[in-house]
Amino acid sequence: MLMLFFDAAIIGFIIAVMEQDEFPGWWPMIGSALFISLAGFAAESALPGIPGIIAGCVVAGLAGGVIISWACGMSFQRAAIAAGVFLTIKFLLGLVFYFMISRAQSSTKPSIGAVPVVQAHAGSPG
Repeated sequence: MLMLFFDAAIIGFIIAVMEQDEFPGWWPMIGSALFISLAGFAAESALPGIPGIIAGCVVAGLAGGVIISWACGMSFQRAAIAAGVFLTIKFLLGLVFYFMISRAQSSTKPSIGAVPVVQAHAGSPG
């Protein structure tokens, strides 16, 4: 739910910059973000592996062009550019978060060559 608001803010900011106007409104942007995400997810689910990822990106870009064009009254070409910029930003932020999480998890794991040292307590038998 929080990611929908974050995605809507990104799309709204992109459209506001492209149109040199104010933020288009939360409800059209939330609807656009939801529609883009669902269309991309449906296309990705239909095909396995790399073709699914490529199809998901293409379908999400086209769906974003259609819904942003309808919701904001932009031409389809400008709306598709806005959707492409949004998907690029979303992809790059996903990569940044992935590398941050993987780096944090790898720093908490012991190194491969580490051998645990067992110390005997004083006064214990053996």
